[in-house]
Amino acid sequence: IEALVKLEVREFSKDSFAYGEETLCNNIISSLLRNAIEASPEKSTVKVAIEDSAQGVNVRIYNNGTVPESIRDSMFEKYVTADKGSGLGLGAYAAKMMTLAQGGTIYFKTINEKKTVFTVILPRPPE
Repeated sequence: IEALVKLEVREFSKDSFAYGEETLCNNIISSLLRNAIEASPEKSTVKVAIEDSAQGVNVRIYNNGTVPESIRDSMFEKYVTADKGSGLGLGAYAAKMMTLAQGGTIYFKTINEKKTVFTVILPRPPE
């Protein structure tokens, strides 16, 4: 079986610990990964990078392709979708709500109108 999209994971910081609920974190990452894979052209690579920053633990998901301009301003709202054929447009909305519930931040940006990167920043555990 030939893979439609390659997944590459890189951890830039050893032992990165975020302050969050495991199930919510799993759901955030799986929703964003599903969206990235569905939006990627065949035989492209979806990359996941995990790193520490001054703000907390960053999880970035990169994919080829861009969020259509028509939904960029409403990407994280309920029922927003880009005619991908399936889904209700709740994945990014749910990821945002779960991120905010844990005191985190989520956003995306388009790079050179060719790629998209979604970033989730979760706080570190209290000292």
